[in-house]
Amino acid sequence: MDIKEIHITERQRMIARELYPFNNLPGSVTKGKSQMYGALGEIIVHDYYVQKGFDVSPDNTYDYDLLMKGYKIDVKTKRVKTKPQPHHFASIPAWNTRQKCDIYIFARILEDMSKGWILGYKTKNNFYEQAAFNKQGDKDWNGWEFKTDCYNLTIDKLNIIK
Repeated sequence: MDIKEIHITERQRMIARELYPFNNLPGSVTKGKSQMYGALGEIIVHDYYVQKGFDVSPDNTYDYDLLMKGYKIDVKTKRVKTKPQPHHFASIPAWNTRQKCDIYIFARILEDMSKGWILGYKTKNNFYEQAAFNKQGDKDWNGWEFKTDCYNLTIDKLNIIK
């Protein structure tokens, strides 16, 4: 597992606030309270790849967030209180399985927005082949109750970001 730790800059927080309308997106598990974290996830992934010399275009649609090398990439981000661990889940709500993307990249943003992590990626098909399905109300390994039906894969099963 090779998680990329990112120190989030004020510039990145400003871009997230200015570029993204923070309405309550349909199906939002947190009723819109985590949308800033989702925007920051997209920005840190974009900036990471640009810094590595890739041509990455933001293309924020319902189906995907970024275009890179002809691939449609959707960034899935969770707000967290602690550094991600290998046994934590990369998750996609069950209502969100029809997005027309090629790849999911998973990210985490610390609650205070000072730091983020790019965890890894899976192709869309590969994710659903390997993920476990959990129903709303099921409990995970830590006793946390799933807020919606979702597909889950542990972080250590993600492909390494190169």
